[in-house]
Amino acid sequence: MSPILSIIIPFGLSKERAYIQDRVINKATRLKSDEKIEYIFVEGYSSLENNLKQIIEENGHIYLKDESQKDFFSQGKCRNLGACFANAQVIMFLDVDCYVSPFSLEKILNLIKIKNIAQCINEFLVLPVVYLTKEGSDKIYKEEEKLWDDIVKQDLISGRRSLVHFYSFVSSATIVNKYNFLNLGGYSEEFIGHSYEDFDFLARLIFYSATCEKTPKALCYDEGNWNISSFRGFRAWFSLFGYEMSFHGIYMFHFYHEEPNQNNYMSNRHKNHKKFYTNLANLKKSQIKSFYDNIPNDIKINFDKKNIPLTSLVYSQYLYEIRTKNNFFNFFNFFLVKFSHTKLYRKIKIFLKKINET
Repeated sequence: MSPILSIIIPFGLSKERAYIQDRVINKATRLKSDEKIEYIFVEGYSSLENNLKQIIEENGHIYLKDESQKDFFSQGKCRNLGACFANAQVIMFLDVDCYVSPFSLEKILNLIKIKNIAQCINEFLVLPVVYLTKEGSDKIYKEEEKLWDDIVKQDLISGRRSLVHFYSFVSSATIVNKYNFLNLGGYSEEFIGHSYEDFDFLARLIFYSATCEKTPKALCYDEGNWNISSFRGFRAWFSLFGYEMSFHGIYMFHFYHEEPNQNNYMSNRHKNHKKFYTNLANLKKSQIKSFYDNIPNDIKINFDKKNIPLTSLVYSQYLYEIRTKNNFFNFFNFFLVKFSHTKLYRKIKIFLKKINET
């Protein structure tokens, strides 16, 4: 019998990021593949020799190696390869730096069943993520694991932020029907190194798989962070789907780590940024070749799109603005979009943030 969910964990090793090997070993030895969940570890480009294949397989998981990655590490290519070999009809992506509690995984499995994601091809879930500080990461490791969820959520919800660096409404942890993922072409392999391949995939997933009764204006506008002040831009659009899982009490945690630019992993951020906004502005044309031609005949599929009506709680933060907004402001959207991508805009946002913190 096939598992309910395949969780795909991409990784690549380097001497500059030695902690990655430790985190892969921790996941391989702590997590258990069983009749409900299978774990697929996908190694991309690594500049450090290792024996992780043996450790992963000895602990009952699947190990894959993307031999096509010769010069740089690609999260997207690893995820695509893992999806192609997944045995479940529903897949999820989990980075080595991230943690989803057993409690949250049980709730995810329940939602997969309730929403029938295995057959409702356009249904999907997106986990919000809490980024922990170094101090927060150190403190959590000293506590009982069964308390981690509530310790972090209490720090986040209370506003104390002694453990939390920042909160993002969405993350790379997407739970999606495997055939829909493959049909969309998975992650674009044009993104090299760190940044924006997650946003690019999520934008295509929402555009082709969901209908929102109200969609933010000026999708290419960038608020610059997740302290969203208005129903405008792609972050507000994405947040509708992150709110869904927040209301279910399901979060992912990102443990702190240094960010060395090994193997030029961080060097293409600006190019990736430009590519993402080009694709976002042309979503109808931003299509990637599918990984397959036809869905297997023995699988029953419901092609109804995921629907977000205005009565959904996910709109609650934006309802006043949606109902009172006039068209006069739309005249400025073009200029706001352009300005939001400038260095001056980012400097102003940083300056205002510092003022608010004092």
